[in-house]
Amino acid sequence: MAKRLAPLAVALMTALSFCLLLSAGPLWADGPRTIVMLGDSLTAGGDWAPLDPGGEVLNQGVPGDGFNQILRRLGATVEARPVIVFLQVGINDLGAGRDMEAIVSGHRAIWHELRSALPGLRLVVCSLIPVSERAYGGRSRISNRRILETNRLLAEAASRDGLEFVDLFGPLFEEGQGLPRDLTFDGLHLTKKGQGIWLGELASFLAASR
Repeated sequence: MAKRLAPLAVALMTALSFCLLLSAGPLWADGPRTIVMLGDSLTAGGDWAPLDPGGEVLNQGVPGDGFNQILRRLGATVEARPVIVFLQVGINDLGAGRDMEAIVSGHRAIWHELRSALPGLRLVVCSLIPVSERAYGGRSRISNRRILETNRLLAEAASRDGLEFVDLFGPLFEEGQGLPRDLTFDGLHLTKKGQGIWLGELASFLAASR
């Protein structure tokens, strides 16, 4: 896998993504709408408001959550009546020893519930992010190999179900390190710099799919 871009290049690309997003005008022609960020502590730790400065971006990340916990609290997501949901979940399920196929099945249950309750919803599946090889290299449950395979299965399932998929693993991965030290404070959770890369990827996605 190619090495991660240099920090300056990442910063420039992130800034360009937001310039493109803003230059295209408001996300919604008929007034502000709601975006929901749905996930675990990785989502909870982010500031997602810049994705839609003129609208509402709700952070529904809850530390410790896996797919079962998210399934049980989808009522709050449905109540918000979002037009876009970015879903990122699965690392806690890997850590709990669930197999990759179970994680995909859990994702698909969430997809089904949201699409049934919110016809016309734009549901975007986000990949799992890498972990630090230094912090997690000796663990069998959470490893970059298992994360990559889970991401592959999720991408295939999303494609079959007609959903969009955003790869977050590649932009945050560096050969020999996994998740680099400057992007994480504990080997898994992201620093502000790491969160900025994630945010930039979503801004690029929105700008490209307007």
